[in-house]
Amino acid sequence: MSEEEKTLISVITANFKPGAPPCRAKNARRGWGTRRYYLSSMTPDIASKLSVELSQPIATERQVVYVLVQLRKLLDKRQERAAPPYESLRLYCNWVVHTSLTNKVAQGIVKEADTLYPSLIDESLTDAQKAFFWDKFTFQKLRQEMNEFLATHSLPTVDGNLWNSFIACLLNVLEDCPLIFKDEKSDLKHVDEIVFSREMGDGGDTGGRAPRVVWELKHKGKHKHFLETTLRVGGRTMVRVKQNRK
Repeated sequence: MSEEEKTLISVITANFKPGAPPCRAKNARRGWGTRRYYLSSMTPDIASKLSVELSQPIATERQVVYVLVQLRKLLDKRQERAAPPYESLRLYCNWVVHTSLTNKVAQGIVKEADTLYPSLIDESLTDAQKAFFWDKFTFQKLRQEMNEFLATHSLPTVDGNLWNSFIACLLNVLEDCPLIFKDEKSDLKHVDEIVFSREMGDGGDTGGRAPRVVWELKHKGKHKHFLETTLRVGGRTMVRVKQNRK
C-alpha cells in the first residue's frame, strides 16, 4: 500500500463513522457492497487547527488559502438560522479556490460599480456611495467580518502587521488565480469586469507594511480605470481613481 493510500485511509477513518447515509464501497474479498457512513463533527478540530495557524506569523500564500478554506468550513457548518451572512468573508473564501466567480454577491458588486461609475469619475459620490467602494475595495469589510467570526469561535484575530502580511499574501493568491467579477447576463454600460491588477500595484514582500492595492475596472474586455486603495497605519484607507487610460 502506498503512502498516499495510507494517508487517505487515515483521513477517512478519522472523519467518518458507521451511520447514514449509505455509501458504495468496495471490499477486497466481496466486491462492491453498501456501507453507511456519516461525516463526524469536525468543528473542534477545525478551530484548533486555525488557532495554531493564526498564532504564528502569516508569511506564505499557503497559510492564507488554508485559513480561508478552514473558515469556509466553519461558515458552512453553522446551523443558526439568524446567523450573520458574512458575505464579504465568504466571497474571499470562495475566491481563493476558484479561477472565476459570478455568484450573486460578485454580480452585485459589478452592477453597483457600473451604476456608480459616472459619479466616481467626476468625484460626485455621496457618502453612502463612498461607503460602498470603501467596503468592497479596501478589504475593511473582510477584516471586520473575519475578525468578528474568529472571535465567535474564540480564535485569534488578525490585526496590525499580521493583517498587512495576510493581505499581501492574499493579493499574491489573487494574482496567480485572477478572479473576475463579471456579470455576463446584464447589458452594463460602464463596468462589467473588476480584477485585481499588479500593473500598478506593489509586488513581493511588504515587510509587514500595508500593501498597495489596485483594482482595474473594465468594460467588454477593455481597460477603463484603475481604482487604487492605499492602506495606511491605524486601519485608515484612501481610495482614489487613477485617471490614466490604456
